[in-house]
Amino acid sequence: MDSILQDLRFALRTFGKKPGFTLIVVLTLALGIGANTTVFSLLNAVVLKPLPYEGADRIMGVGQTWPDSRDRLSTTSWRNFNDWRDRQKSFEKLAAYYVGGVIMTGNDSPQRLRGAVVSSDFFSIFKVEPELGRVFQPVEDTKGGGPEGLTVVLSSDAWRKYFGGDPNILGRKVTLDGREYRVIGVMPQRFAFPLLAKPIELWTSVGHDAERVGPGSIMESRGYCVWNVVGRLKKNASPEQAGKEMGDIGAEIAREFPDTNKESSVAVKPVLDQYTGKIAQSLKLLLWSVSLVLLIACANVANLLLGRGVSRRREIAIRSAVGAGSGRIFRQLLTECLLLAMVGGGLGTLLAWKGAQLMAAIGPRDLPRLDETGIDGRVLLFALGLSLATGLLFGLIPAFQSYRENLFGLFKESGTTATDSRGRSRLRGALVVAEISFALVLLTGSGLLMRSFLKLQSVDPGFNPEGLQTFVIEMTDKRYESPENTVAVYRDIREGIAKLPGVTSVSAVSWLPFSGDEPSTGVSIQGRTFEKGKEPSAILRLVGTDYFKTMSIALVKGRATAESDTLASPNVVVVNEAFAQRLFPNEDAIGKRISPSFSTRKLVDPMWTIVGVVKNSKRNALDEKPEPEMFFPLTQMPYTGLTFVVRGDIPTTTLIPATRGILARADRTIPIYGIRSLNEYISLSMAEPRLYTTLLGAFATLALTLSAIGLFGVMSFFVSQRTAEIGIRMALGANSADALKLVIGQGLKLTFLGLAIGLTAAFYLSRLLAGLLFDVTPNDPLTFSLVTIVLGFVALLACWIPARRAAMTDPLKALRHES
Repeated sequence: MDSILQDLRFALRTFGKKPGFTLIVVLTLALGIGANTTVFSLLNAVVLKPLPYEGADRIMGVGQTWPDSRDRLSTTSWRNFNDWRDRQKSFEKLAAYYVGGVIMTGNDSPQRLRGAVVSSDFFSIFKVEPELGRVFQPVEDTKGGGPEGLTVVLSSDAWRKYFGGDPNILGRKVTLDGREYRVIGVMPQRFAFPLLAKPIELWTSVGHDAERVGPGSIMESRGYCVWNVVGRLKKNASPEQAGKEMGDIGAEIAREFPDTNKESSVAVKPVLDQYTGKIAQSLKLLLWSVSLVLLIACANVANLLLGRGVSRRREIAIRSAVGAGSGRIFRQLLTECLLLAMVGGGLGTLLAWKGAQLMAAIGPRDLPRLDETGIDGRVLLFALGLSLATGLLFGLIPAFQSYRENLFGLFKESGTTATDSRGRSRLRGALVVAEISFALVLLTGSGLLMRSFLKLQSVDPGFNPEGLQTFVIEMTDKRYESPENTVAVYRDIREGIAKLPGVTSVSAVSWLPFSGDEPSTGVSIQGRTFEKGKEPSAILRLVGTDYFKTMSIALVKGRATAESDTLASPNVVVVNEAFAQRLFPNEDAIGKRISPSFSTRKLVDPMWTIVGVVKNSKRNALDEKPEPEMFFPLTQMPYTGLTFVVRGDIPTTTLIPATRGILARADRTIPIYGIRSLNEYISLSMAEPRLYTTLLGAFATLALTLSAIGLFGVMSFFVSQRTAEIGIRMALGANSADALKLVIGQGLKLTFLGLAIGLTAAFYLSRLLAGLLFDVTPNDPLTFSLVTIVLGFVALLACWIPARRAAMTDPLKALRHES
């Protein structure tokens, strides 16, 4: 311990004598370690941190899979879930749930809460007890919810936010979506499931859904797939065993019910993988990418230490002569490197703390546990391990070089100016080549993502989002079970908003593009029959009058929906080009009659006549392919949850208060929420590619800067080491151009070698980004050419500055440099 403390004190004195050198090394390491720790903090929060449940590794997601998406768990039907639960033997329990907002009324103003409908075994799977009261019992999965009626369990946050933390909350009745529920429990603060960016605020029993009976109801139809399934494995069961068993059960059900389950299977995944599987791969790839920045930083520091080692060669030789063994000197040099790494790591952790806050701010809003991004024990341990590994990585090479040269009798050197050995010069050159190679790989990846992101931004969504404000309303009162009442209130609200100053057009839609919702339904075509399991389907939207005008969606042929399309008039529908081309190739879709499987009211005639065809438009992402869509008039297929779209010069601060007044006159129980522009929805859909592009761009810029500094340092050292030689050359007749050629030629050799190695590596590694690119190939020639030119230019500039200094050398001063 005394020896270690002595080494540390000596290292501190040494660094104190060279504060500029110390600062450069510490900052370089801080940037490399900080960048890696920042990315790891996001990966840790979203993917690595275990879920806060007892035995969380045994909690599995269970779901249906289909031929075109075997790696993704899909929702299933209640009937399928019941069969899974009855036939399986690998799980202690299985539970079903789905997520949906609920409107709570009875207070001064209606409130929309984030809710989930769950089966009775849901909470027992997580082995969590309520803070107050109890959780659901099996009887509450039945019609009406059992003896106590419909029941609800509150989250701790909702209990405090909406009920002031009332200790007498149990038994209190609340009105949700126009139905009366009794509060039976409050969950503890730490509990949250499903894993959503905004946690669930309450859980309701299945009792309300059990009231819906009939062949097409949520509890009866095997085609009504809205239920997610979660389960806890038995102690003697493995995920692989459970997956095989559930796959066999899925195959049995597919044979028994081919109409709805043909070609489907059942799979099992850890529940955390179910939520983060796709982004986990992207974040791991990002961490590997940013590790190149750290390698460049290490190469830079190693180069600096090698250069500094030249000036310390006589010091080391003297210490060896007075009795210091080679091992003792090696340990001292390594201690210095580790000390630099630890200080750089500490500063890098501070940078990562701010970086984690930035990541939480710019990350995708729908990313689970994004708000938990920060510095915790696991991240600190990562930063510590990374700092130690970094110290060893950049410290071993210079320390071993000095150790080896010490054995050859460095004390024999004379003169006051130390010179670089050939081996050391080659090593410094190799490190610069590595830096340039790593930088080129990062620049190429960044360039590919940047081109992809720019192309994504330039995609035409098929409508004009500029100047469009949106908000959501929900009609939950029982009187809206009448289609006539729903249509009447919708018209009152629309007409009231249309009269506001600055509003040029207003309409409504059941599921707004880019909002994340787009239900699909089966389609029957008059006069055609389809093989079982191969019936066509299409995206469903219910739209108000002037929807296409307000959204600026172009009409290709026919007409749009109109106010004259009423509950009493013939049923009409508008379709998009993809629908017309796929279902009526080489035919005119106008006049054809179709019937959707979905309907919001009972119809005497289930057929709808196509009266118009509109341009394709994007639904939830700019990089998606067009799919068939159907647009039904709200005045013929009423819906109680609507997103209003308002175009005009009216600001949100004026529109929303005015709309609240209109709603108050129409029905005080109708809430308004989800207030944002359509451009905001589109921006949110691009949050993930924006995050990757921003981060990789920042890392590539940092890598380019560090590489340029490294090359500049090597060439400057080259000039200082050969000052006397340059002076002699110039004294014998060489001119400034010859000096420039000498220095720049040496730098360009290193640059070209680094570019060649980097291009080869980038050619293969860029394929890993294929899943993140849009309309750009992984080996895009333009990107490869541009990054090579940029890096080559920066390298040339880094060489030219010391070369210019060499060209301006006074021969007499240069010759004196040797004396």
